[in-house]
Amino acid sequence: MAYDKNQKLAIRSLEETKKKFHALIKALSQDDLIIPSKFTKRTVRGVLTHLLISMEKSYPMLVKKAKKSKAMPSFFGTKLGHYFSYKYSEYVGKNKSLELMLIEYDIAHQSLIAEVIKIFEEEWSLKTSLPKPNDRVLSMLKIFTYQIPNHFDVHGKEIMETINGTK
Repeated sequence: MAYDKNQKLAIRSLEETKKKFHALIKALSQDDLIIPSKFTKRTVRGVLTHLLISMEKSYPMLVKKAKKSKAMPSFFGTKLGHYFSYKYSEYVGKNKSLELMLIEYDIAHQSLIAEVIKIFEEEWSLKTSLPKPNDRVLSMLKIFTYQIPNHFDVHGKEIMETINGTK
């Protein structure tokens, strides 16, 4: 199948982020998962689960909203939304091993690749916006080439600084 240039950019970005996720997981031990983050109200396991939930649920929702030129629900930007995000990621992740996280990430990754393949050339400029406090407007292309890798980089750094600060 021949991909358009935006599909190629999006797939490349997803592949690079997948490599970073795999490297991060390989740098961790099961014992690291219970360490509380130095920056958020999550454990390392909770932060990793947050990244998984984003891959499985949030990014597909961003794509659907962009296709309709609608904003993401404002609830996600509220204090209550953040509270539920913290609690939900800790609850969902409580029994996840590093190996299971890799498997789940790879499944979500493949699902997003399938989404990219279904995006038509004229849809790449469609936009959605993130709720406050970000208020960031994202084109379909920016979801894949900015939001996903940037979100991983922020939380990957959070995890490594947490782990390195405890050893």
